[in-house]
Amino acid sequence: MCLCSSCACLDRCCCPLQVKVQFLVFWTLLHAIVGLISLFVYPIFIQAQFRWTFFIVLVVHLISGIMMFISLVFKGHHLFIIGLIISCVMPIFYIYLIYLPIVQIVLTIAGCRFYKLGMDDSL
Repeated sequence: MCLCSSCACLDRCCCPLQVKVQFLVFWTLLHAIVGLISLFVYPIFIQAQFRWTFFIVLVVHLISGIMMFISLVFKGHHLFIIGLIISCVMPIFYIYLIYLPIVQIVLTIAGCRFYKLGMDDSL
């Protein structure tokens, strides 16, 4: 977990860590749902051999978002960190979308700091 002082600026920059984590959960769920919908609405843009790979990656991303959402509601620490780690698979898979890995890295650092510093206090 990143507990160094160089990442401490993320704690209060713009909004608290809890809001950043809630945005991460929304971000994960939204990208998974939009990706699944676009996979079935626009199947001609994806080659048939990669369609199932995209589908599996998007379902895993959706499951990770659900895991993080459930952990925020029911204070499941281990479920949150597992969902956070699994949510990093799709941005790596879609590396050609430059914004996705960059935002995911920043939000993952904020999520790790939230997990380590204040998950009990802020929920």
